[in-house]
Amino acid sequence: MPAHVPLPQVSTPRIPPPAMPGNAPVAPGAPVPVITCDPGGCWSDGRRYEGGTGGTFLDKNGRPCQSNGNWIQCF
Repeated sequence: MPAHVPLPQVSTPRIPPPAMPGNAPVAPGAPVPVITCDPGGCWSDGRRYEGGTGGTFLDKNGRPCQSNGNWIQCF
């Protein structure tokens, strides 16, 4: 049986992961008055806000919006 010869260890350079581009924070929009609400969500100036669990809604882009009385603001 031939003798087992270990293979030499080869060091590989450590390549750092690519830097992720930072997304600049988006400022929240100004609050807008709520016109009316129904069981599926609320309307404000022709825009629909879906949901309403705990006063949190989603705009058409999926951004969370918070209702505070007669106003709604998206973040």
